[in-house]
Order: sequence, then structure tokens, then C-alpha cells
Amino acid sequence: MVQTQAKPDTRTAILDATERALAAYGYKKLTVEDVASAAGLGRRTIYLHFEGKKQLALAVIDRIVQQLLAGLGEITASAAAPAEQLRQMLIDRVLFLFDRERNLRHTLDDMYKALLPQYKTHREKYIRGEVELFAKVLREGQERGQFGAADAVEVANALVMATNSLTPFSLNVRQRGQRKEVERQVRLIADLLVRGLVSNKP
Repeated sequence: MVQTQAKPDTRTAILDATERALAAYGYKKLTVEDVASAAGLGRRTIYLHFEGKKQLALAVIDRIVQQLLAGLGEITASAAAPAEQLRQMLIDRVLFLFDRERNLRHTLDDMYKALLPQYKTHREKYIRGEVELFAKVLREGQERGQFGAADAVEVANALVMATNSLTPFSLNVRQRGQRKEVERQVRLIADLLVRGLVSNKP
């Protein structure tokens, strides 16, 4: 029996099309008509789900971060020791975003400028989501006596902030093309941070 693959829902199809259109045209040149054409839908259908170009772009970023959080959640559920989980989470958060937004690297600056007020609000939500996952691992490590006593949320926030400089929106166009260098730096930072946490245990 031949199984047919289920079609993505309309919202997913629109976001997939938005990513393709952003990669092809860049944010400045992108129009709702471009997204409709890429999705094989009418403009009216796009507007039933999104108010316009800004909302489309923000929804694309939201989805990428949701996928990141899902991946980090899988690490927290693994059998690895808390210190190794933290190290892997720090590395993965940077490299996932780097790879996931590779096709958009030429237009990230334009997106950031256009979306800045809305993006700041969304970014606070993104960071809260990551901090919760990091804090969960920190608490587990503290309970096992692997990390010193400290406010888990405060330390988790510091870990996220320490690697934010290597995420795509913080890099320039040239740096966004240097994956090996970004990976080298984030591995070094992750090792230093986790080593510091372990050395501070009682």
C-alpha cells in the first residue's frame, strides 16, 4: 500500500514559503505577493493568517526559536551528566541558530532594523524559554553536588548572555560565513563556563 505524505497545514506552508522568499529576495524586497506565489496561495489567504510582512518575518523567527527550544529540551532529557548537558546546550544553541538562519544571513541586518521594536519583545520571550531549560539542568547538577550553590535562574541567564555574541543577529555578514570559527569560539566559551561551574562546587 502506497502511503501519501500529509500536506503541511496552511500556516506551516506559509512560513516555509516565507523562508524561501526571504532567502531569494531579502527582507527589503520581499512582498506578501512573493510569499503567496511561493506558497501557491492567494494573497487573501496569507492575510487571513498574518497582518503583513513584519508579522511573517517575526513568525519565521519564532518558529526557529521554538525548534531550538525543542532541541535543547531533548538534551535536558538525555542521560548525560548535567555538566555535559550544559556544555552541549551552549554549543548547540549557537550552531543551531547559525545553521538554521544560514540562508537568511544576507538579510538579517535588514530584518533586525525593520523589526527592532517587535523583535525586542519577542527576544525577551526567547531568552526566558532558554533560561528555564538551562536553570533546570543547573538545579539538577546542584542536587547531585556537581555545581556550587547559586541562583540557578541568574546563572542560566548569564550562560545564555555569554554566548549571545555568537548568534546570527549579533554577527556581521562576514562572520556569518565563518562557521568553523564560530564553532571554535563557542566550544572554547562553553568549556570555560562549564569548567568554572564545576570548580565552584562545594
